Amino acid sequence: MSRKLWSRSAVWAAVALVLLALVVSWGCFLGDLGGHRRTSTITVLETNDVHSHLFPWAYKPKSGKAIKVGGLARIATIVRQVREDERNVLLLDAGDIFYPYSLRRWHGRPEIGAMNLIGYDCSAVGNHEFDLGDKALGEALDLAKFPFVSANMDVSQSAPLAGKIGDYVIKNVGGCTIGIFGLITPNLDEISSPGGEVKVDRDLAGKAAKMIAYLKPRSDMVFALTHIGLRQDLRLARSVSGIDVIFGGHSHDALRRPIAVTNPAGKRTLVVQAGCYGRFVGKLRLRRSADGIKSYQWSLLRVDESIKIDEQMESFLEPFRPVNEKPVGIIGADLELFGARLRATNSTIGTLVCDAIAEQFPTAAVVAMNSGGIRGSFQPAGPITKSRIDEILPFRNQIVLVWLSGAELKSMLERSVQWLPRSSGGFLQLRGVEVVVRLGKRRAAVKGHRARREANEVVSVSVAGKPLDERKEYLIATIDYLARGGDGYTQLADARKRLETGKVLNDIVADYIKSHSPLHPVRRRVYRFVRDK
Repeated sequence: MSRKLWSRSAVWAAVALVLLALVVSWGCFLGDLGGHRRTSTITVLETNDVHSHLFPWAYKPKSGKAIKVGGLARIATIVRQVREDERNVLLLDAGDIFYPYSLRRWHGRPEIGAMNLIGYDCSAVGNHEFDLGDKALGEALDLAKFPFVSANMDVSQSAPLAGKIGDYVIKNVGGCTIGIFGLITPNLDEISSPGGEVKVDRDLAGKAAKMIAYLKPRSDMVFALTHIGLRQDLRLARSVSGIDVIFGGHSHDALRRPIAVTNPAGKRTLVVQAGCYGRFVGKLRLRRSADGIKSYQWSLLRVDESIKIDEQMESFLEPFRPVNEKPVGIIGADLELFGARLRATNSTIGTLVCDAIAEQFPTAAVVAMNSGGIRGSFQPAGPITKSRIDEILPFRNQIVLVWLSGAELKSMLERSVQWLPRSSGGFLQLRGVEVVVRLGKRRAAVKGHRARREANEVVSVSVAGKPLDERKEYLIATIDYLARGGDGYTQLADARKRLETGKVLNDIVADYIKSHSPLHPVRRRVYRFVRDK
């Protein structure tokens, strides 16, 4: 009898050992915090740079007709389906949730309310969160049921934001502890309006190292949730060890595959990003062993007409849907508003905006508008409403007249082309000038150093067809953002003579389209590029 009982015990012990072996073979492991079992397989969903695109919007591929993509009701469906199909799902956003035209009107209710309904776990803070200042952002964050993180930003002296943005969070996903810290772009004060009480640490690698030192002993994995752009993400991955994945935003890159970077410890850091405007939801499936990430699979889930609308979300968003308006006029041709090349050359929409300003202020010798002040996706030919203009020009900038010397004007133009051939929101859309630019040669890479490009040079400038006189004074019509030094235009900020007109750019453009309807926009050539042989 005892021998029979002993046999049963042995059988059960053997079964237990087999089950344990199977569990380990599937990647689960015993962590070092309390000996609790942690799952190794998790799915992380990412959105970034949605920019208040609540509803589907028109996207025109390089070939073919425009299609409707994006929309929070479709994103809600995708998230729900992934959660139904897979266990251990984490949902993150990498910042730039808002656009000012929506935040100004709705105070964050549609964006934050939708994210609450979808069930976001954490969000970074983007620069556009500050477009209306810290008070507007603080009111929006009061609505959130999920945390915001930004480790290199100190908001303790900002009364509207104090206590509402943390450095990090630690999430338990199916028994796996994940430390998540945030980072925001170091030039926040140049490209947005955070106010003097919000301080940003520009040392991204140093701040990340401190976060990793704190989170690593407390977490099975460490994620960086960043709004610093792809170039900075890659630099961070190369500079700091201990980050498993960087979930990025700010540069609007739709990465078809993760970028695996070897960090200083010789291990791998993954960098991912999911485009912008809610066109994609990024999905990263991770399998982890005790030694790190064992395998991964990344995909961009298309948010298009094939995705069903989530009815609960659609009902929630209905009060925020644009109402039917009487058009202000007719646009006679398609307007492309989206794409990196529109921030590296004068565009059709840039020409239209500058022409509208010039008509309102005919004494201005030069009109200057930053490319980053023009937003949106695609505007088909046909009627255009005031609300649509407010979406394309979301900041409702006011026009400022500034007097610069010819030398200061040339310095401003040198600032405009310094980023080329890369695109930049600081690249100026212009009227009244023609600029010849010599693009700097790319230097060969030296062992231990990356290849670098020589500085671009403004070779010549003509104003109204005449060569620039560096001693002459020129009247510049620009926007308040640039006039106060936005995008690093210190030439405008330091101008000794200026006049704030109180005229709103959106109204000027609407009146221009109305008076010229049907308007057939053109693209004026302003920049000419030459290269050394």
